Amino acid sequence: MNSNSKKTLVVTSALCALLAVGGTVAYFTDRDDAVNKIDIGQVKIDLTEPEWDASPDDNGDTIPDDAEDVVPTQEITKDPMVTNKGVNDAYIYVSVSFPKENIYTANTDGTKNAKAVTQLFTPGAIGADWTLLSSDTSDAKVNTYVYGYNKVVAPTASTSKLFETVTFCNAIEGQGLENTVQNINVKAFGIQSDNTGTMKEAYTKYINCLLYTSPSPRDRG
Repeated sequence: MNSNSKKTLVVTSALCALLAVGGTVAYFTDRDDAVNKIDIGQVKIDLTEPEWDASPDDNGDTIPDDAEDVVPTQEITKDPMVTNKGVNDAYIYVSVSFPKENIYTANTDGTKNAKAVTQLFTPGAIGADWTLLSSDTSDAKVNTYVYGYNKVVAPTASTSKLFETVTFCNAIEGQGLENTVQNINVKAFGIQSDNTGTMKEAYTKYINCLLYTSPSPRDRG
């Protein structure tokens, strides 16, 4: 008896299930949708060199007059800085590539140094708010240095200047440098500061891979 009851219950349950699937049942129903609007942020930066850009350029060749016909040990104005033009707080990074040549140079007392691969320009004092993150001297033609700004840069705010001048090395004449144009390439990078770790962590995880992509996010000669 008990056994049959159990079987009957199983069959009945199965039938009920089939009826529920195959039948049409009317209910009072309602539905509501929630539409979540999310405003996506933006990191946008502007690399400028205020004093370099403001320097006279009488012949209109985009090279400031004080950067033309440069002589050994001459100091030249060059002052990169970065402004956050986006809507999110950002970490800022700048890479600078200086040309180098295998040349003879002279000491301040006039004595001649042995021929050596020499960086043609040396920057002035690096700003206190900047940290050197990496240096690469493996390339045959340039030395590249990457600096990170120690502070989070808010929208509309700017970094301090990375440096304010560069100085041409004390190259001895007659080595083919005369009447050449040498480029100092400056690149700026920005990344959101939220959810990316510290400035150094963000550089390691996200920025380092962008340094040698082409075209770069922003170049200045």
